[in-house]
Amino acid sequence: MANGCEHVVWNIFLDRRGSFSRILRSSVLFLMALLTGCNFIPEFKRKPQYHNPFPQISKVAILPFRNQSQEPTLSGARVSMAYYNELQAIRGFEVIPCGVVENQMAYFETQILRRPITTSMDFQQFAKHLGVDAVLQGAITDYDAYYPPRITMKVNWYAANPGFHPIPVGY
Repeated sequence: MANGCEHVVWNIFLDRRGSFSRILRSSVLFLMALLTGCNFIPEFKRKPQYHNPFPQISKVAILPFRNQSQEPTLSGARVSMAYYNELQAIRGFEVIPCGVVENQMAYFETQILRRPITTSMDFQQFAKHLGVDAVLQGAITDYDAYYPPRITMKVNWYAANPGFHPIPVGY
């Protein structure tokens, strides 16, 4: 009977030892997961989806940007072209090509208005002449090409319809 009791004690010891080794293995795996950092948990990145927040303004024209920064080599036409490309990529906007807008602005100022466009009423008339919902007029106020690159702009949106509410800052 002594052999039977020893056998039972030995089985209990093995069971406890097996569960101890399972606990030890799971603890080691948990610590290894902690040591790998955030790479162990996948990170999901989603590209932000932008859309036009104003459905009544869908067709727009961008005037050449004016360079008011201290950098004389900065081209306002290139900045307006970059703004055109970014705005064209947003769902809900149709943007008139910059060259067409420049040609129509020269014609409008010389033949129709007979002076430069200066007031908001002039911009509204120009928008109606182009057949667009809004005209964008911008200025580059600060620019630094060195790391980290920096650009500061002021962009005014002039709606063709005078009954539209002003577009709040931040849109």
